[in-house]
Amino acid sequence: MLTRLAVLAALSSVAGAPLLVSAQDKRGLDPSVSSVISGGNWEQGKQHGTYRIIVHGGGFWRRVPSTLRVEWIIEDAHTRARRVLTSSAVDSIPDGAWSLSQPHFNCETGACRFTIYGVDPQTDQMKGESWAIALRGPGQMSVVKRPTSIRPDWCVAEGSTVDSVFVVAQALSVLEDTLLPLRPYSVRRVEEHIGSLSLLEGFLVSLMPTRPMGGGGGLVWVDSETGCPILIKAYE
Repeated sequence: MLTRLAVLAALSSVAGAPLLVSAQDKRGLDPSVSSVISGGNWEQGKQHGTYRIIVHGGGFWRRVPSTLRVEWIIEDAHTRARRVLTSSAVDSIPDGAWSLSQPHFNCETGACRFTIYGVDPQTDQMKGESWAIALRGPGQMSVVKRPTSIRPDWCVAEGSTVDSVFVVAQALSVLEDTLLPLRPYSVRRVEEHIGSLSLLEGFLVSLMPTRPMGGGGGLVWVDSETGCPILIKAYE
């Protein structure tokens, strides 16, 4: 049986790009940073900008204590330069208390939130905690719920439905730039056929800018079982 890893390797060779676990370019960042996710929009009065979520530490697989920070990024209307307006810790996730996974970021109808999973860095147990955190204006956020426990290497709870709406949202979470709004161009199911049996492996989601231009968007793989996205190729 063709494994998901083999499927991704084949897709990567076709696309001519290496497999990437994040759309973010980590060059120039503090080497302690294990994950960076950015996107969404916030507004407060005349100010507006995007969110950035940063996890410091080696990641939960290495059992290194992590530090989580949420940043509110603002853009200068004249120079288009970006800067951090404010940065905040999450009170319910104390520094160094957990080994944290990559955050899973999602925005719907103007409301943004992220989910993150943590395990105890002092043990080898995979059971841990997960948090769903709602983001608002600068420095404002709240833990809205602790969702059903998920495996730390999965992006959805086991048995959850991974449909076209979900996979588009996952693809946007690794590619979308608020300066270049994207839309789904195509969503293609990838299946393996064994005799008369068809097994869904995942989805290939192609994203394009909402307005015509010479670049932007990309191709994202979303696994049908884990719900996790992987950037295959960024269109330039």
